[in-house]
Amino acid sequence: MDERKELLEEFAQKFLDLGKFLDFSKYEIKTECQSSSIYLLKDSNNKYSLQLEIEWRECDCFLYLVRLENGKIPKDFFYAYKNGEWCRKYIEDIYSKKNSVYIEKSSMRYTKEFLECKFEFYAHLIQNNPKPIRKIIEE
Repeated sequence: MDERKELLEEFAQKFLDLGKFLDFSKYEIKTECQSSSIYLLKDSNNKYSLQLEIEWRECDCFLYLVRLENGKIPKDFFYAYKNGEWCRKYIEDIYSKKNSVYIEKSSMRYTKEFLECKFEFYAHLIQNNPKPIRKIIEE
């Protein structure tokens, strides 16, 4: 197994563990040329997904809340809005800009440790205050 695939599987399991308390029960992985995304989904009442996008070129990751289309991951949702409704939001925007994570370029940048550090930030943010996400996904 190559290093990216191994790291992706590791993050997918950690991400699923994080999402279980928001009632997400499974994940789907989609890989493109320069990035991979892990989507957390529910078994039923699938209106929303959490998306962890790993950008391989920059060795960075981003967390989004995604509005699903008929229970499925939208095919074309690069843009934040589609047909007048949002289709994905940065988690930091849901909570507020003051919760944004910024890690200065250092020896940690562009490493697996950087990805793990940023993932831990997202996990901490959601676990310590799930209300903003719950408010949206339970509407």
